[in-house]
Amino acid sequence: MTATLPSTARTRLFNGDSITDCGRREEPDGLDHGFVDLPAEEHGAREGGATVLNRGTSGRKAADLGARFGPDCLDLARSS
Repeated sequence: MTATLPSTARTRLFNGDSITDCGRREEPDGLDHGFVDLPAEEHGAREGGATVLNRGTSGRKAADLGARFGPDCLDLARSS
Protein backbone atom coordinates (compact mmCIF):
# COMPACT_ATOMS: atom_id res chain seq x y z
CA MET A 1 0.00 0.00 0.00
CA THR A 2 1.39 3.42 -0.96
CA ALA A 3 0.92 6.41 1.32
CA THR A 4 -0.72 9.49 -0.18
CA LEU A 5 1.48 12.54 0.17
CA PRO A 6 0.13 16.03 0.83
CA SER A 7 -0.21 18.22 -2.25
CA THR A 8 1.92 20.98 -0.74
CA ALA A 9 5.52 20.41 0.22
CA ARG A 10 6.28 20.58 3.92
CA THR A 11 9.17 22.15 5.78
CA ARG A 12 11.05 20.52 8.66
CA LEU A 13 13.15 22.75 10.85
CA PHE A 14 15.92 21.50 13.15
CA ASN A 15 16.99 23.80 15.97
CA GLY A 16 19.53 23.08 18.67
CA ASP A 17 23.14 23.29 19.76
CA SER A 18 26.46 22.14 18.31
CA ILE A 19 25.18 18.62 17.60
CA THR A 20 22.51 20.12 15.35
CA ASP A 21 24.81 22.82 13.94
CA CYS A 22 27.49 20.28 12.97
CA GLY A 23 29.23 22.64 10.55
CA ARG A 24 26.13 23.79 8.65
CA ARG A 25 27.66 27.16 7.75
CA GLU A 26 30.43 25.43 5.80
CA GLU A 27 28.01 23.33 3.75
CA PRO A 28 26.60 24.68 0.46
CA ASP A 29 23.09 23.42 1.27
CA GLY A 30 23.17 24.96 4.78
CA LEU A 31 22.37 21.67 6.45
CA ASP A 32 25.37 19.89 7.96
CA HIS A 33 27.48 16.81 7.66
CA GLY A 34 25.69 15.12 10.56
CA PHE A 35 22.31 13.92 11.62
CA VAL A 36 20.20 16.68 9.97
CA ASP A 37 21.44 15.68 6.54
CA LEU A 38 20.10 12.13 6.90
CA PRO A 39 16.41 13.00 7.42
CA ALA A 40 16.79 15.76 4.82
CA GLU A 41 17.70 13.16 2.22
CA GLU A 42 14.82 10.91 3.27
CA HIS A 43 12.32 13.77 3.49
CA GLY A 44 13.28 15.05 0.04
CA ALA A 45 13.05 11.57 -1.44
CA ARG A 46 9.55 11.09 -0.07
CA GLU A 47 8.19 14.53 -0.84
CA GLY A 48 9.42 16.26 -3.96
CA GLY A 49 10.24 19.88 -3.26
CA ALA A 50 10.27 19.38 0.50
CA THR A 51 12.45 21.74 2.52
CA VAL A 52 14.69 20.94 5.49
CA LEU A 53 16.26 23.81 7.42
CA ASN A 54 19.00 23.70 10.05
CA ARG A 55 19.10 26.52 12.60
CA GLY A 56 21.43 24.79 15.06
CA THR A 57 24.04 27.03 16.68
CA SER A 58 27.09 25.73 18.50
CA GLY A 59 27.10 26.74 22.17
CA ARG A 60 23.36 27.34 22.33
CA LYS A 61 21.59 26.44 25.56
CA ALA A 62 17.89 25.75 26.26
CA ALA A 63 17.29 29.37 27.34
CA ASP A 64 18.81 30.54 24.06
CA LEU A 65 16.41 28.34 22.10
CA GLY A 66 13.45 30.12 23.69
CA ALA A 67 14.89 33.53 22.96
CA ARG A 68 15.65 32.61 19.33
CA PHE A 69 12.38 30.79 18.58
CA GLY A 70 10.86 33.85 16.89
CA PRO A 71 13.73 34.62 14.49
CA ASP A 72 14.73 30.99 13.92
CA CYS A 73 11.23 29.55 13.46
CA LEU A 74 8.21 31.84 13.51
CA ASP A 75 9.69 34.55 11.31
CA LEU A 76 10.44 31.93 8.63
CA ALA A 77 6.74 31.03 8.47
CA ARG A 78 5.71 34.68 8.30
CA SER A 79 8.08 35.43 5.43
CA SER A 80 6.95 32.54 3.25
